[in-house]
Amino acid sequence: MAQRQTINIGDKTFKTKAESKEFIKTILNKYELLTPIDTIDFQFISELLKRHPEYERKVGSGINVIVIKMDGNWGKTRCFHIQRTDGTETDFSYINCIDNDTSREPMRMFKQSARSAIEEQIVSHLSRYLNRNIDSNNNVICQKSLKEIHRDQATVDHTPPITFDKILTDFLLINSIEPSQIEYIGFGDNEYNKQFRDEKIRIEFADYHRQVAKLRVISRHENLTQKKKNFDG
Repeated sequence: MAQRQTINIGDKTFKTKAESKEFIKTILNKYELLTPIDTIDFQFISELLKRHPEYERKVGSGINVIVIKMDGNWGKTRCFHIQRTDGTETDFSYINCIDNDTSREPMRMFKQSARSAIEEQIVSHLSRYLNRNIDSNNNVICQKSLKEIHRDQATVDHTPPITFDKILTDFLLINSIEPSQIEYIGFGDNEYNKQFRDEKIRIEFADYHRQVAKLRVISRHENLTQKKKNFDG
């Protein structure tokens, strides 16, 4: 069994990555939106930011204040936003800071860009399912557990064995694509989605996904449980 990694951020030490993430989430959730975080939290988050793989680009001219905003994609997730001394601003992921997750690793970049390419399909599928199946209490049936869930807990999943990862792997093999040879965009300030620079690849993947994917609507809890099971397995 791999040894747990101690996380040191400023003057705080966390026994696990999960523990550090839970602490950071308390900061993320304790402020009103657009309110600058206080001095103590500012010092801690500034130290956290130093772990980001694109630290220098994120900081730019220097940090004026750090505020909490909703994400610019779905508008449902709280994010840390840096307001720089030159008046510009950008978001950053505390998950990337903890995991030291370089967002430009080829396979990860291809996967993120592929998800962006099918975003419209996912949103449309969920919308159609809700419109056709929602009851007077705003509940629908989870297509995995067959239990009633509130519409806010509904999300879209790929039905096994044709998982998103399998679709991605098959697409790469069929088209003899090497992710490290693909160019990506979406690295600018407040650009939330990574995408293929080549529109042809985006269209081809979206078309392939539309042909082979079997989508279903399940609860967010079921989705997270499934991901954890896949990871542990």
